[in-house]
Amino acid sequence: HTALFRSSGHVVVADWSPDGKSIAYIIGKHVTLALLHRNQMLNVLDVRTGRSRLLRRLTGPAACATLPSFSPDGSRIVFTDAPRRGQMFPLCLYTMSVSGGRAVRNDRVTDRTSLSPVWLDNSTVLYLQQQQTSIKLRSAPINGKAGTTIVDWPGSVSAFCLAREARKVFFCYSETVKPHEVYSVELDCDSKPELLSDLNRPLKQVKLSEGELLKWKTPDGLTIEGWFYRPTTRVRTPYATVTIPHGGPQSQVGNDFERSADVQPYCAAGYAVFIPNFRGSTGYGEAF
Repeated sequence: HTALFRSSGHVVVADWSPDGKSIAYIIGKHVTLALLHRNQMLNVLDVRTGRSRLLRRLTGPAACATLPSFSPDGSRIVFTDAPRRGQMFPLCLYTMSVSGGRAVRNDRVTDRTSLSPVWLDNSTVLYLQQQQTSIKLRSAPINGKAGTTIVDWPGSVSAFCLAREARKVFFCYSETVKPHEVYSVELDCDSKPELLSDLNRPLKQVKLSEGELLKWKTPDGLTIEGWFYRPTTRVRTPYATVTIPHGGPQSQVGNDFERSADVQPYCAAGYAVFIPNFRGSTGYGEAF
């Protein structure tokens, strides 16, 4: 093993440049959340000399949620950060030159949290974006103009990978009663995603509770949403109900099988489950 650099603090995420000569990394000087945003920096390391250059002092404590990524030609880096110092969410996508300069906020017409950026080419980035209780697969030019949605289904895309030369994306998708399956979609034609897997056939024999999205108004007129899962066994109403506030606290509960799988045992035992997306949850914009 060879130590590429020595510095106080903690390297959180890192990415190699396409030519293998540089590493982009985010380093934090503190491990406590209250202090992390004060000293979180995006640097580029020259592997040959061992010298690092500061590209940007990051503003958001959760900016390290996504690793920085070099463009295919190695000239730019895409990363996530919050719009204002100390703000946890929303996380926005930014691109900037490896040589430094101003960072450009991508898809800047929206304030929804965006994650997992992957370069389609040297001018376009693919990414996941929270939109209320759904996670969309989107693309956007790096000049800051509005992005477009590639997969606009009601559930959630949880992960994706790109076959760049084939211009095809492979992704995992789920809904509350539809476990994750693998799909593909071609980017250069107006085709629908194609289902590639059938991994969860045994679960089709299991009675699952389909989440119901409830909406209600706050006294100041804001719409709040939450998921309600009914028991899958025959029990009398009113149901004994388990309320599960999501963690974070800035997070969300979406239309996906990951959280649904957690509540199904309660439903099978005769309980209802309620999971609210209370004020401050991600996916609803900065004002929320």
